[in-house]
Amino acid sequence: MRLSFLLALFLVGHLSAFGQASFDRALNRSYENYKENSLTNRRIKHDEIERIVQQLDAPFRVSTAGSSYQGRNIYEVTYGEGPVKVMLWSQMHGNEPTATMAMMDIFRFLQADDEFNLLRRQFRKKLTLVFVPMLNPDGAECYLRHNAQDLDLNRDAVNLESPEARLLKSLWEQHRPEWGFNLHDQNRYYAAGENPKPATISFLAPAYNHQKEVNTVRKRSMQLIGLLDQTLQPYIPGQVARYNDAFEPRAFGDNFQKWGTSTILIESGGLPGDPEKQEVRKLNFVALLTAFQAIVSERYRSVPLQTYEAIPYNLKNAFVDLAIRNVLLEDADEPGPVDITIRRESHSDDGELLYFNDMIMARGDLSDRYAYEDFVANGHRAEAGKVYPKVLSSWSDYRQLDHRELWKAGYTAVRMRGFSWDINEDVCLDELPRHFSESQLLEVLPENADAEQKIVPGRSTSMVLRKDNRVEYVIVNGRLIRL
Repeated sequence: MRLSFLLALFLVGHLSAFGQASFDRALNRSYENYKENSLTNRRIKHDEIERIVQQLDAPFRVSTAGSSYQGRNIYEVTYGEGPVKVMLWSQMHGNEPTATMAMMDIFRFLQADDEFNLLRRQFRKKLTLVFVPMLNPDGAECYLRHNAQDLDLNRDAVNLESPEARLLKSLWEQHRPEWGFNLHDQNRYYAAGENPKPATISFLAPAYNHQKEVNTVRKRSMQLIGLLDQTLQPYIPGQVARYNDAFEPRAFGDNFQKWGTSTILIESGGLPGDPEKQEVRKLNFVALLTAFQAIVSERYRSVPLQTYEAIPYNLKNAFVDLAIRNVLLEDADEPGPVDITIRRESHSDDGELLYFNDMIMARGDLSDRYAYEDFVANGHRAEAGKVYPKVLSSWSDYRQLDHRELWKAGYTAVRMRGFSWDINEDVCLDELPRHFSESQLLEVLPENADAEQKIVPGRSTSMVLRKDNRVEYVIVNGRLIRL
């Protein structure tokens, strides 16, 4: 008991600005005790979050703050009665769920009874934490960025055309928070500066005017970000970045900063081997709880602004999913080997794959592009996959094909009668037929699709890699498969 008390006392009161290792390591080590295990992938839905939030009891205070354009409840979860108000909102873009999952983990942490109890008492005494999980539940339902009005909520801070934006503005007016956390996801193709590592977490202390001046409010944001960078470096070394701070007058983060709330943007990016962002979710958990503790102790105040300014900028479009290096092309004008880069998008529901799509991004000397998967194809020749000559009548015909034998013969795609990739814009991706998932083995094309495939940028083209006239690898929907 005495040991637990001393540990908690150390966590709360005796951490210097650069000596937080014991605290964040303790959080990281104990994370599985608090993880909300019902959430296992990115495609979380409103009813899952609603179920968790509605089950929260004291010391939480849960209220319905308002509703979305389509009538889904948006919740306000409050913890603590302290003088320092901290407001956090997540998933204002419906397809950016990582911080929402982390919030659910934080709720479990805050209601636990263990060696962190003194820290929880400090939070309740000194802070009022106001959480707004899943601000855009309509977008989340279909895993889309915009709300049901097709509005970007983060460009609606001035016009307030959407009920979700009006709700967020009214919550700010009600609480006038000293601190704000604007929680997002970014695509996985950013690099952390000129660096062959992805920007797994990116920060920004938003500007409040076009001159990008630094007042006391913004300075605090920068200092706390500097501390969080120091916190995360042991877990993702060289994978923390920051956004350009050009002022965006329509964005909520910039306006919160202008209204006097020290605001921190956190963007969750890519991490190799973590397609569902479960590890990045844990990083959010550690970072946010560390931020709360730093606000309570005010240890962020000793962090120099140079720490923030030393964080590298995001480098856009620096990464691809797959890079084929030093490969020969049969139909190319290039006299020697080239690189081919491919991006791949997957769409899933409750962990079940719906479909893949991919695109060839470029070919040539692409040594300045980084990849989550690199394959050095020395001695291999890339050929566009052939389309199976027989037009299939049904998915039953598709299932009878031996895809490995077709691969060996150079076939990577089939045509199907009555098939179309056209998607009704009013239909959620979740409502697509489940058999779309089978197209990960052989690309499925409409009956009238061009039978000639080409390895050119801007096209989705499966291919084979031959060596000594034998197919050794196939690339179907952006996946490299060894025969």
